[in-house]
Amino acid sequence: MQEHRCRRESSAEPERLLDLARTTLAAAGFRVGPAAGGELVAEGLPPMSTKRNPLTLATRIRVRAAAGGLELEAELGGVRRLRAFVLVFPLGLGLLISASFALAARFGGMPPGAWWIPLVAASPWLVLAPLMAAWIRRRAIAAVERLADSLASA
Repeated sequence: MQEHRCRRESSAEPERLLDLARTTLAAAGFRVGPAAGGELVAEGLPPMSTKRNPLTLATRIRVRAAAGGLELEAELGGVRRLRAFVLVFPLGLGLLISASFALAARFGGMPPGAWWIPLVAASPWLVLAPLMAAWIRRRAIAAVERLADSLASA
């Protein structure tokens, strides 16, 4: 499961940490299972937008609390999903529009050679898409780290 793991020291009781984690994660839209053996697992659906709480980019979060601290493990399924979308959609759309331009040019609806225009329009995504994917991952990791900080300071 683990794609990101963080540990924090805390003087709070493990039960209090798990209760606070349950409340926080439920408020963010996660389905939170019962705490057992000092561990809590929360699952959420991957988002299709970066406008939501960046914590929801983690599709599964495991919180382990023990005397002296806590550990969070996050599976970043939302990051994987949005990364795939950002990398594939703009370039795929450019190729699809280029193909339609090529067909239109073949049957006399456009000047020959116009098929490359959509490819030129989509070419900035060759640079932007990896940058956006890295930004989405950084936001998700920062949100998990903030959650760990918040829980540890309780």
